[in-house]
Amino acid sequence: MMRLTAAIFLALWATLAHSADLLVRVQGTPDDGVLVLQVYDSPNAFGDFRDPLREVHAPIQADNLYRIDDVPSGDIAILVYVDENENGLIDKNFIGIPKEPLAIYERIHGSRGNALALLDGEYCSACMERLTRNDVFAVQNRSRLVQCRGCNRILIFDV
Repeated sequence: MMRLTAAIFLALWATLAHSADLLVRVQGTPDDGVLVLQVYDSPNAFGDFRDPLREVHAPIQADNLYRIDDVPSGDIAILVYVDENENGLIDKNFIGIPKEPLAIYERIHGSRGNALALLDGEYCSACMERLTRNDVFAVQNRSRLVQCRGCNRILIFDV
């Protein structure tokens, strides 16, 4: 069975109090087909795979990047699966285990509160961990995802 992995690649134009547009990089996809990306408002909410906040259906792309618009702030979980028969559902076997390849990404949750933190000079605004120059540059230029080494929050730059 193919192994499908997903990770948040970049938080674009995000603020702590509002929604954000996210790019998700998915690895291990087949060469063609349809990928479904679902956003849930809690890492615990997607157990039954119903009622996502956002859902994106996209043909599999060569660059493996997929955009999810207007993701609300706060804790989320992202479920990604290959819809092999393009029926819009996660097909399951007789005991409820998904038959189609899927990946789950949980953002920071629980006692940490928000999964995003602002870059404050060279520091994470949530825990005041100092970032390397390369990480500061990457956050300011939105060139790659940077997570704080102190609190694991995704760092964003507010212009």
